[in-house]
Amino acid sequence: MATAFIIPVFLLITIIGALPFGLVNLTVLDVSYHRGTVPAMKIAHGAAWIEIAFGITALLAGNFLGMGMEKYHAIQQLAIAIPLLVGLIFLLNKSKTTVHSAFKTKGFLRGVLLNLISVQVFLYWIFAITYLSGLGLLEINRAVLLLSVPSIWLGKIGVLWLYARFSKPILSRSDYLAKNINRLIGIVLIASGLLQLLKYNS
Repeated sequence: MATAFIIPVFLLITIIGALPFGLVNLTVLDVSYHRGTVPAMKIAHGAAWIEIAFGITALLAGNFLGMGMEKYHAIQQLAIAIPLLVGLIFLLNKSKTTVHSAFKTKGFLRGVLLNLISVQVFLYWIFAITYLSGLGLLEINRAVLLLSVPSIWLGKIGVLWLYARFSKPILSRSDYLAKNINRLIGIVLIASGLLQLLKYNS
């Protein structure tokens, strides 16, 4: 891959993976709505650094990890169990307001934790890197490793900033969503776990 294309390609990969509703996105949306943009962006920064770790790990060991996911049942079971269990926690959480009671940590550390347990995000990076490598469009070298870092950070922060910025118009127009965001997060996570279950049993 030509150096000029590294930043836009990794920026696009990150944005595509970050846009759909997920644990981090919905938490940022919720925290921004109830507490403001600044606390929400602290979470976003923590999540962005884990996103970089996911991307770099996929670059360095994507093929190995992909084969491991297919070969070792324990890894497959973890990829299924983690989102299912966390999803149940959110789905059964009786807090009327928010995700605040589900995870006691705050700020940067909370973003780190939330993205770490978002197994589907890591799996997305493994798939994306393996796919590009398989097409011969991506050669792992120093330039890719160095330039991917700011690209991933900018893409993740940009998407989460949009979620934080537009939390008021989104949630103020949907009273049901504002009051049931825990359930929505739970459904999203359980759905991702079930999709992994179908994948490994197909």
